[in-house]
Amino acid sequence: MRKRAIFSIILILAAAFFLTACSGRAQKEEEKEFFAYYLNVDDDNIGAVSVGKSDPGGEGMLKLLYENPKRKKNLKVLLGTTVSINSYEFSKQQALLDFTPSYLTLNKAQEVLFRASVVRSLCQCADVDFVSFSVDGEPLVDSGGKPIGAMNNDTFIYNVGNEINAYSRTLLTLYFSNAAGNALVPVVTDVVYSTNTSKEMLVIQKLIEGPGTQEVGLLPTLPSDTKLISISVKDGICYVSLDSEAAMSPNNITEETALYSIVNSLTQVPGIVKVQLSINGDVDRNFRDKLPLNALYERNTDIIDQSGPVK
Repeated sequence: MRKRAIFSIILILAAAFFLTACSGRAQKEEEKEFFAYYLNVDDDNIGAVSVGKSDPGGEGMLKLLYENPKRKKNLKVLLGTTVSINSYEFSKQQALLDFTPSYLTLNKAQEVLFRASVVRSLCQCADVDFVSFSVDGEPLVDSGGKPIGAMNNDTFIYNVGNEINAYSRTLLTLYFSNAAGNALVPVVTDVVYSTNTSKEMLVIQKLIEGPGTQEVGLLPTLPSDTKLISISVKDGICYVSLDSEAAMSPNNITEETALYSIVNSLTQVPGIVKVQLSINGDVDRNFRDKLPLNALYERNTDIIDQSGPVK
């Protein structure tokens, strides 16, 4: 009997501990802090402003984004000033925001950061999992004319514990093919990117995306479905592994043009002097037909169209 009584007491204490732990977890969840995100005055990153520990809901958060950030002189409001909303709807865990044509006056840096600030703000709310943007009833598209689609927190990568400096802005010089497919044309582009992404990775991503619609007459040097497997830099050498799609030739571009679009673009990144390319990690083959992958390639100025960069 005594053993049974002791066992009962242990069960009661365990249950009490479990309930206390659950209560503590629930309390912590209830005490989650919510933030509204705004652009800084330099248009090169975003900052957070606490709006309390109660979920304002999607509509409430949207209203907060119209207000000036309190005690944050380095942040600014775009909603209601530079950017206006035609209409909005919250339905089935999705926020549908339709903007007036004034949205299109944002420069590249402002547009990406504004989108990130709105999505990050709204997706904290229990009634919002995804956010979609449209302009005057038309889906928002990227520089290549592709619809951006529904966005969530995974669309934008953040540095843990470093919200203010989560984004950087840089000028990249990328090399795309001329219309004949036999020479490279430099394109200087203003890019806003996550600081979790290395510049060498950013270069490859942008080459895969290809030239924007404003770069008239230029051709991509890599197929759009090329996948980056790995990239690293050691002792001034950038090691790049792409999947087998990279070995395909879009638009009849010569293999020298394709290879040196990668090499010349990467060697614009400080610290990179040479490039070794592999296909699925394999260097014991040629790139397309005749360029060996077991070689280290340096910048080639002879293949550059000397008429000047496109901006």
